[in-house]
Amino acid sequence: ESYDGSAFAQPGVVSYTVPLADAEPLIWAYVWCAANPDTLVKNLEDIQLSFLLDGVKVPADSFAKYETQSGGNICRLIYTSLEEWPAGEHHLNTNATFTAAVNDGTSDYGPGEYVLDYTVYVSP
Repeated sequence: ESYDGSAFAQPGVVSYTVPLADAEPLIWAYVWCAANPDTLVKNLEDIQLSFLLDGVKVPADSFAKYETQSGGNICRLIYTSLEEWPAGEHHLNTNATFTAAVNDGTSDYGPGEYVLDYTVYVSP
């Protein structure tokens, strides 16, 4: 699937289908970018993240954090690697709850639930 920026500009659900070959690893990530480091820190204070794997909450300490620059912005990548998938259908949900209006230095985002919904199909 491919979405334009408007799909991510307001609360709602954006869905993806991910086909995997047997035993293929997958990087599960959430990325937030802002115009500068202070804005990034302030934005992330107003974004509460939760990650669900097949309906079970994944602890935050299962994810690593990495900061990098992209397109003149500073970005924080929150990620983990998933491996040894059982064959079949699996569901990953990244829920970002914006507890207040957020401005990343370029755009405004209203409060609410921003959900990335991944359906992963693993070949037997």
